[in-house]
Amino acid sequence: MRIQRGIIDTRTSRPAFVLVVVLIILVVLSLAAYRYSDMTMAEYRATDSILKNVEAKAMADSGIHYAAAVLSDPNAFANTVGGNPYDKETLFRNATLGIDGSSGRFSLVYVDYTQDLSAGMLPLKYGVVDESSRINLNAMMQLDPSGQILFNMLMLLPNMTAGIANSIVDWIDTDDTTRSEGAESDYYEALTPPYRAKNGPLDSIEELLLVKGVTPALLFGTDVNRNGRVDPEEQNLGEFNFGWAPYLTVYSREQNLSSAGTPRIYVNGNSLPTIYTQLKTAIGPEIAAYLMAYRIYSPAAAGAAKANVGSTTQLVTVIDALMNAATPPKAQHTIPSLYSLIGSNISIPGAAKQPATVYGFSIKDASTASDTLPTLLDNVTTTKGQEIPSRINVNTASSAVLLTLPSLIQSDVDGITAARPVIGSSDAADPMYQTTAWLYTQAHLSTAKMQALEKYVTARTQVYRIQSIGYFEKNG
Repeated sequence: MRIQRGIIDTRTSRPAFVLVVVLIILVVLSLAAYRYSDMTMAEYRATDSILKNVEAKAMADSGIHYAAAVLSDPNAFANTVGGNPYDKETLFRNATLGIDGSSGRFSLVYVDYTQDLSAGMLPLKYGVVDESSRINLNAMMQLDPSGQILFNMLMLLPNMTAGIANSIVDWIDTDDTTRSEGAESDYYEALTPPYRAKNGPLDSIEELLLVKGVTPALLFGTDVNRNGRVDPEEQNLGEFNFGWAPYLTVYSREQNLSSAGTPRIYVNGNSLPTIYTQLKTAIGPEIAAYLMAYRIYSPAAAGAAKANVGSTTQLVTVIDALMNAATPPKAQHTIPSLYSLIGSNISIPGAAKQPATVYGFSIKDASTASDTLPTLLDNVTTTKGQEIPSRINVNTASSAVLLTLPSLIQSDVDGITAARPVIGSSDAADPMYQTTAWLYTQAHLSTAKMQALEKYVTARTQVYRIQSIGYFEKNG
């Protein structure tokens, strides 16, 4: 018997599970790594998007600061903008900014609501909007605290009713007396939630949505996003319109300054010698003398009998003597309107039973007003104070806004829009259009209408509405 020695393997064979587990772990780790990488990229894209948004906002802010710098610098306004910032595509479209090597841009753009709606859209213009081209609701209440002027103007806006117009006046006026179909605090306190009428100046146009009868559709029209065109989501909102917002404002203001930035001379002040000295420097001795004579003596009736006719040189001599006297004369009259001077006469009594002497104003009619009237209106005022309740700029207001002005009818408005410079043209820089004198000399409004309009109209602005869009080039 033969015994062989050897090694006996007592282990039993097992399936190859280890390889499968390793493969599963590799797959899971790969998916986790992919997920982590995807999350990291998502975070990177989100961070980059936030950065782009911040940069785009900075570009838009740059547009606002750029516009403010150009508009506030008289030299830049005259030479860079050419006196007209309302339609300057070469200056305000795709203005380039370099931010960290990227090509950032901004554009100043607005919807031109003064144009007729065609093809369901209004044109976009590159520039700024004159806030004085709109009706300042607060200023109209300052000019006429009774609210009647504001009511009359509101009634000429599209889709306005007497009830809503009176409710708006009730909201702004200082009393709690309800106008016809209007609303005061007793009405608003019965609502849920209750609130009181403002009885004071508006802080924004949107505040009108608190007023009885005013709806978003009436205030902003069917152009919900205010882009001047009919979008698909706006097609079922009714006839395309822009509401009242393009016609109204609370932001315009007007300082009582000349075109040179100096305070205008308040002609109805008490110290006549001081006023006379200021007037002679600003507008010349002849007109200055007549203004003082108007305040001291009675206006003469046309064709006054038994009166001498004096020359402007004689009048200057008379007024100089009066102002240099030991006891200067006191004013007996005020000048209600600078336009009331046109065609007027002053009668100065004669001494020792001598006939009076009549002196006429050097501006007789529109043909003699072109050179003198703009200087007079620019430097002299009948309104006391550093601020004037904001008036409507007749150079930029739409026909719809002009038609709301007291005493104007459609033919007057047509004459104004035909005589004024086209918005966007360089003609606006013409000094003739820096005062409202051109309404008399060019648009041929009567002196009676100019007297009625004087405290409601201006030819300049100090507040602009700017919409700045910041963005990158397509491949930026």
